[in-house]
Amino acid sequence: MVVNDTMRSENLTGKFQTSNAVLSKSYLHPALCNARAARLVSKGLYQQALADLEAARSFLPRDPMILGRIGYCLMKVERPVEALAALDAAIAVVPRLAHLHYHRAVVLSMLNDTREMHLALRDVLRLDPDHIDALASRALLAAQFQETATARSYAERVLSRHPRHAVALGALAIADINDKRIEAGKNRLRQSLEASGSIQDPRVEIALAGAANAFDRSGYPSEAFHTCNALNRMRRAVHAYRFEASRAVDEVRRRTNYFRQSAAWPSPQLPAPRDDVPEGHVFLLGFMRSGTTLLETVLSTGAEVVATDEREFLADAARTFLLDDEGIDRLACSGAANSHHGVTPTGGRWRPAEFH
Repeated sequence: MVVNDTMRSENLTGKFQTSNAVLSKSYLHPALCNARAARLVSKGLYQQALADLEAARSFLPRDPMILGRIGYCLMKVERPVEALAALDAAIAVVPRLAHLHYHRAVVLSMLNDTREMHLALRDVLRLDPDHIDALASRALLAAQFQETATARSYAERVLSRHPRHAVALGALAIADINDKRIEAGKNRLRQSLEASGSIQDPRVEIALAGAANAFDRSGYPSEAFHTCNALNRMRRAVHAYRFEASRAVDEVRRRTNYFRQSAAWPSPQLPAPRDDVPEGHVFLLGFMRSGTTLLETVLSTGAEVVATDEREFLADAARTFLLDDEGIDRLACSGAANSHHGVTPTGGRWRPAEFH
């Protein structure tokens, strides 16, 4: 009775309060989970909403509304691979909802899959020719590929109805920069950031990245650097929830204390040198546009140096070995006992590191 009355209510605040009160007593119901999640999404609390939506999905695994909201929240917290899977599952159930195809297009843009993004936007505009956000995204896509006339056509069509649409303004900013109208581009970019406000929109991030690249192509490295700084601030805000429990400085202190207190690592039994095995590795880390590519290029000119470009070589190993002291202990003894983690010290790949 409480659930039915709550769902029939037109009072969204009351619906949220009732759902919250019932769920706090460990009485799970998919409609209540979904109702509370909707309120959390409206407040920008996407990570918290995901917990309720996953609970609702455990009851109704093929419900397209739940799947669509899960995909949207995952998109907002920048987990695009999982978001794409949820949206594809929702579209498989209800293939003619334009907003699902639109969110799918945004996720594909986050995955840099331009071809599939273009097809997804085509599907949106086929279902809803006046879909404002899809038109703005189409403008942004054209601007990124330096199709200036197409970008302006789509963006101006959006701005004629929504003069402060952040993505359309961002697309025009890129078009202006591509046309060497640098001051106009900077003003448009400023307007785009003001219009986006505190809203977490992956497309605004893409517009900033596109503007930075356009500045760089046009010979304005300082503007490119400042734009990347704005992009990094936005990304830090998006991902802040992931690091609330553990700050980077705390992790550095923990690892420093570990190595100060631990015994010396045993010397590894290294194989004899071979021409096809590297003698060592150098990992070059840095922020976007901080000079890492230039330094890599300089180092790779050495006759005995091979550069591998930007690869995520250590992501899995870091999760296995560096999250706690026990993991570092396993790394110190990295031999056959660690083979079940998928990382073995073959070819001299693992050696004790020097910590300074």
